[in-house]
Amino acid sequence: MESYKEIKTYYSRKDTQNLTEYEKDHLPRLDFLIKDLGLDNLRNLKICDFGCGGGYILKKIKDSNEVIAIDGYDVKDSEITREVYNLDEPFSEAFISKYGTIDAAFSFEMFEHLTNPYNFIFELKKVLKEGGTLYFSVPHEATQHNTFYPGLIYPVQNLIQFFEQMAFKIKDHKIHSKRFVQNVLVLENRSWDHVKMLWPKPGKSFQGQPPHIQVNL
Repeated sequence: MESYKEIKTYYSRKDTQNLTEYEKDHLPRLDFLIKDLGLDNLRNLKICDFGCGGGYILKKIKDSNEVIAIDGYDVKDSEITREVYNLDEPFSEAFISKYGTIDAAFSFEMFEHLTNPYNFIFELKKVLKEGGTLYFSVPHEATQHNTFYPGLIYPVQNLIQFFEQMAFKIKDHKIHSKRFVQNVLVLENRSWDHVKMLWPKPGKSFQGQPPHIQVNL
């Protein structure tokens, strides 16, 4: 973890003048996230940041990619225009009609704030191309960050099981400790044929079906 002096050094950087207060407070975390995941090396992709906040990460990569900023609130900015979506409700149809599908998605420190996290991932699969990458993070349980469904994200093995049931392949799992401790996942979106239910049921009717259909058959 950084010392108070190290974080204050980030605050004093000349390029922080136009940042939101949240971005200033979390700058070490955001910069480390970009560097460690290689987000600044992404090229020629259509990328959407769900829960973009001030758009700091997208601003860093917008010259090399087509970027889309989504959040639950509207913040006017000269560099990036944010769309407002309620990610607890169906959004894929409206999104695809405007932007089409995307190559990669970001969701950093947003998932734990949703009242319907299943809906978000179910809808996200529709807009993220098969084989596309989801870069994702949530607070580590050591932070004691409250959430609507603590058993879903704490411990991280529960979260990994959830994503496997949503037919994502876990490509990487990291623990970051810049600013606060967080679990970071890199996931590949796969077809529903790759659903890995905890207790798979036999029979063709269950094959290739999303979890909400399988548990109600």
